[in-house]
Parts: sequence; C-alpha cells; structure tokens
Amino acid sequence: MSHSSVGPFRRGSCPVEGTPLGIAVAASTVLLVGATVAAKVIPERYLVMRCAVLLVVVVLAGIGTCDAVQTLVTAGVAFLLANAFLENGQAVLSCHGVQDCFLILGLLICAGLGLVLGEIRLWLRHRRAAAEGNGRGSASARMALAERRGDGRCG
Repeated sequence: MSHSSVGPFRRGSCPVEGTPLGIAVAASTVLLVGATVAAKVIPERYLVMRCAVLLVVVVLAGIGTCDAVQTLVTAGVAFLLANAFLENGQAVLSCHGVQDCFLILGLLICAGLGLVLGEIRLWLRHRRAAAEGNGRGSASARMALAERRGDGRCG
C-alpha cells in the first residue's frame, strides 16, 4: 500500500495530485472561514441558507481535488464552524440534537456529491484528451490519464 492510499479511500486521481494533504486542507479551511464570515450576513432565522454556504464549499472541495480524505476533513471542519459560529453565534461548540444530525448528513451528502462530480470532470477530461489524439490534450488531462493508468507517465 502506498502512502497515498488510505483504506478504501484513494488519493491522487486528480491532476493536482502533487498537492500535499495538509496544504489542500488548509486551502479549504481558508475558504470555509471566508464562507462562514459571508454566511454571518444572512439573518439568523435562515439557518439552512447559512449552512448551505458551507455545503457549497464542501462540494467545491470534492470537485477540485477528487480526494476523499481531504473532502471528509473539509466536511468535518465545516461542521465545527457551522456549529460554533452559525448555529450558536458565540463560538461555542454544543449539541443541537436533530439539527446537528441533519447538518452532518448534509455535509456527507455534499462531500459525496463533490467527489462524484470531480470524478465525472476527470472522466470528461480523459475522454477529451483521448479524442484529441492519444493523450495529446492539455498537460493536466495527460497527468490525469497517467494517474488512471497507474504507470506514472504523462502522455
């Protein structure tokens, strides 16, 4: 087992495979903090819309990296930020019962959706590279194709 695979999760199917997990999580966290600040502008009575802003960032993280570990860590950070700043408003983590269960379920669904959409994006990129003549498409498409083949070659 290589260092880039963790159990049933696989890492590195996207062209941005060279990005270390910590840097990808840090970038997602910066986006989540910005989204949390933006969501605070929405009135408190629209809690679902406030949390939807964070859900969109989780989907985008999955699409952008196709990395299950990074996307799940991003979803976990999104839960903590939503619980502490959007549900409570006073930076205190607390249990909200069913409300938290729905938030966790929504985050997991969005993480899965992002990963599926990211894989579809890679598949389309792979098809485009193949249609342009034996992988002579863009450099990122060739990298994705090489990663799919597992041979480490780009081209």
